[in-house]
Amino acid sequence: MSDHAPHESPHLAVVASTEFRRFHNALRTLVNLDASELIAAGVIDEPTGFRRFEDDPYRWFIRANDARAAALWALIQSRQPEALRHRPAASTTRLPQNRRPPCPSPIFSTPR
Repeated sequence: MSDHAPHESPHLAVVASTEFRRFHNALRTLVNLDASELIAAGVIDEPTGFRRFEDDPYRWFIRANDARAAALWALIQSRQPEALRHRPAASTTRLPQNRRPPCPSPIFSTPR
């Protein structure tokens, strides 16, 4: 038995995180896809392939080749609510190897 009341659970912070919600919703989506969606997306070739997928969609996803796994992931992402869709990280600007960033310290700046 837990010492925490449900509203005091130390796991609530995890449940509230966007990463958790994104992952949890993707797993829910995975088990709710039907054969016609999977065939249309190129994930499986025919309805008989759906039986293998339906038996254990998690194992199927792990064992799928890269092209089929990527097609399945794209299908899952297309079903995510906009708030949970994965957004690529912002690109970072890289300085050339022979340049250092300007130092903001007034000690190293030249007087005007």
